[in-house]
Amino acid sequence: MTGTEISYGKAHVVFYRLGGRDLAPLAASVDVDVTGERFLRAYTEGDNREVVATDTMKNFIYAMAAEYGGSTLLGLCAFLGRHFLETYPVMEVLRVSAREVPLDGASGDRGPSPVLFRSTRSDGAVARVELDGRGGRAEITAARSGWEGMILVKTTGSSFASFARDAYTSLPELVDRPLTIHLDAWWRYADLRDGVGEGLGLLGPRAVRDEIERTFHEFNSRSIQHLVHEMGSRLLAAHTQLAEIEFDMTKTHLEGQPRVLVVETDRPLAKLVALTLNHGLYETATATSVDEADRLLTAFKPHLLIVDVDVEREGALALLGTRAGRQRIPTIAFTRRGDLAVKLAAFQHGADDIVIVPFVPEELVARVLALMRRTYGDAVPFIPVIKVAGLEVDLLNQNVRMGEDRPRLTAIELALLYLLAANAGQVIGRDEILDSIWGADFVAESNVVDHHIKNLRLKLKDDPRRPRFIGTVAGKGYRFLGTPTA
Repeated sequence: MTGTEISYGKAHVVFYRLGGRDLAPLAASVDVDVTGERFLRAYTEGDNREVVATDTMKNFIYAMAAEYGGSTLLGLCAFLGRHFLETYPVMEVLRVSAREVPLDGASGDRGPSPVLFRSTRSDGAVARVELDGRGGRAEITAARSGWEGMILVKTTGSSFASFARDAYTSLPELVDRPLTIHLDAWWRYADLRDGVGEGLGLLGPRAVRDEIERTFHEFNSRSIQHLVHEMGSRLLAAHTQLAEIEFDMTKTHLEGQPRVLVVETDRPLAKLVALTLNHGLYETATATSVDEADRLLTAFKPHLLIVDVDVEREGALALLGTRAGRQRIPTIAFTRRGDLAVKLAAFQHGADDIVIVPFVPEELVARVLALMRRTYGDAVPFIPVIKVAGLEVDLLNQNVRMGEDRPRLTAIELALLYLLAANAGQVIGRDEILDSIWGADFVAESNVVDHHIKNLRLKLKDDPRRPRFIGTVAGKGYRFLGTPTA
């Protein structure tokens, strides 16, 4: 924050407008960014009288989206922006962004159903409108449309040959090769009225996507640059209302140490996840609410999200499939419910994988490693042995190294050790241990926790009268005496 440049807003407001047979369905995730000087006193003096609460923004979006009678994202952004500035002139300068929540017709009795839709694609239309209300009326200053997240595979009909070669070149000349591209496209209109859906020149995002696919299908490109140039040239020649079109084919890659954002209200469980992820040298941050997660998405810039969808259910689901700039963040959903409805909801909102809580450490490590390698290639290491309070825990072979001893632990004992060590110094009650290791629905014998603690102590040669690792807190539970990692 510099000078009086203040901005805030509300992100990931997901709505579904399903108007039956008379109104085309529309679903989107909306972000609102507000800039202005009139709410500066909220920062400098704690005076909130000029501040529009983000919860108010969310409810206003829901109300206005229900009134919007159009069917385009740009039109929606303009509609929301105008009504925001008319209702809340304190906002001054506003940016409204929307990302399509795809709705594809499901099968009906005579072809695609007009009332039942799938929401399962990872690509979709996007739009952004910028407005200025400082002149007393809402003026649109910029607008653009786009389609993000395309993954196109062509089995033949592409080449890369006759390029400059020297002693460092190892790539062979490829005259007829398969080609896979990850592509985002954005375009602006020469006339802003076309861009916001009020002119005659509006071009539907799906039409642009379809033309991009047809060009890729027909054109025998000599390089990816050659292909992208042909795509843009054909679009601009066919649609003179477009002023410019931009493509991005940036390959997803890791920047620095892999970062994982865990959205979880159960602090012992969140710490267990953090310790478990030491097997991949991940840096972790924990958010205990959806609002805190929204802030950390910007500040922490995670490469992976782990979201407990049982927490603030609707808000948590909206986090799944979040994008960071132009890239979608791979996401694992946690849930304590194993029913199909919960799993379908998570996948439909953008989860890449689901882990049922409770889980054993090796399962989480394997799923995180698989998803990270699918997304970022071989840059993510697997560290089979980590140090926990002087113990070397070998996750691959499920044993603990103590000098020459290699006691083998059961899956339950290993999970118990990780849970206690992750929360070193804190008392973990028997009920917490039951919920974390066996699950909240588990009907246990009264001494099941004590029994497994006894077995774990025996294998660690930990005398309960003079404990090195696991101490008993009478009437409360157990406490790990060492530090989580060494």
